[in-house]
Amino acid sequence: MLENRVRTDGQPWMLVETDELADGRAALDRFLRGIERRALRMAELTTGQREEALDLVQDAMLVFVRNYADKPAAEWPPLFHRVLDSRMTDWHRRQQVRGRWIGAWFSR
Repeated sequence: MLENRVRTDGQPWMLVETDELADGRAALDRFLRGIERRALRMAELTTGQREEALDLVQDAMLVFVRNYADKPAAEWPPLFHRVLDSRMTDWHRRQQVRGRWIGAWFSR
């Protein structure tokens, strides 16, 4: 947790990271490193392209950290996989729409 340190004159001095926050960040970092390879493989199988897969995994990790980092660590695996699954579903939908537009364009 960030604590606002106050100077003797009452003005804010700096924000200090407490041990609790540092431990939480370290646990989150370990969790993401632990699932990174498997998540990338799942995304590669979905997209067939490594670059697209890397983008999906990175986006899923960012959304996960933003929205669920404060949840208990026991809940992280299903939450992350749900976020990744949603990103892969969105990717499939975008590919279908692009395919329709390209097909309509070339059928003229």
